[in-house]
Amino acid sequence: MLSPILQGCVLEDAAADFKNSTKVEKYRISENAVYLPDGFHWRYLRLCDLTKISDFSKGIETKGCWHQGFLISVPAVRLEAGDHREELVFDRVKSRSEMLKKLGVDEEHSSPSLAPADGALFTR
Repeated sequence: MLSPILQGCVLEDAAADFKNSTKVEKYRISENAVYLPDGFHWRYLRLCDLTKISDFSKGIETKGCWHQGFLISVPAVRLEAGDHREELVFDRVKSRSEMLKKLGVDEEHSSPSLAPADGALFTR
């Protein structure tokens, strides 16, 4: 089952678009939308609705031996569409770069150190 994240922002033929999408780790992306897993269903965000795309490193706390917690840094992409935000977390920097490329973000600007002051790589 495919459902839009933003109500009223529906793809005309979401099933066909999903079939033509490519997988980047646990996410899928097509020419029209980004698909996020939601249990046994998929939620999608149309690319034309995106207002801002940012890449960053997200800190995730994990438990090690003897329940000692430690913080690891993982690559991530933040998608914003109006007031709504979604964070896509990846296992590898290469996957984040692939997603940014498919989103149409210039590879040269994918480094957080090269991003503008607000961290945005893409703004509409």
